[in-house]
Amino acid sequence: MTRRDDSKAETRELILKTARLLFWEKGVEKCTIREIAKEAGVSPASVIVHFKNKTALLEATLYEEIETNLAKTLANLSTDQEFSGVLMYIVSRMLAVYDKNRDLYRILIRDTYYESLHDSPSIARQDEQYIQFVVEMIERKKGKGHFRKNLDPNLAAWSILYLYLGVLRKFLIDPEFSVADAESTIAAMFQQLVSGFLFHGEKQ
Repeated sequence: MTRRDDSKAETRELILKTARLLFWEKGVEKCTIREIAKEAGVSPASVIVHFKNKTALLEATLYEEIETNLAKTLANLSTDQEFSGVLMYIVSRMLAVYDKNRDLYRILIRDTYYESLHDSPSIARQDEQYIQFVVEMIERKKGKGHFRKNLDPNLAAWSILYLYLGVLRKFLIDPEFSVADAESTIAAMFQQLVSGFLFHGEKQ
């Protein structure tokens, strides 16, 4: 890495650190690229060089924490463990992150989740990491005869993810919906999904 590369990396990290502080202190809506640049001691153009807009900056700021937390969570788990228990452990860890500042994460998901994969690479990486782990766990359970042989691991994993995202939406927009409420709702849904129509249900 050249000295110029080092300087660019340092500038990027300085912008991220400054944006993180301002986003948490003032909220996303009240922060501008110009203000972030001023606080970081760089030009607005320099911010845009590293992050094309405020949404991209917010994504980089928050998804770093999400990805780090998810990676640590998955590293502590094994695909041999009890299926629903593993899913709920992941849910609990992620809800704890989002509960630190629901407004910021609500805006992040609102502004990024329906963007193209090219424009929201962090979301794509997070989804792929989660799906890969769940697919491997399902395949291991199938191999041991715990799940029916014709179960599609990818379809099952995506079904679980989208179920979770539906509850996450309510969690982020409803301040009265506590972490415990979200966990109990997701646990009940997972139980029905895993023990009911998805894995053991008869064809209709």
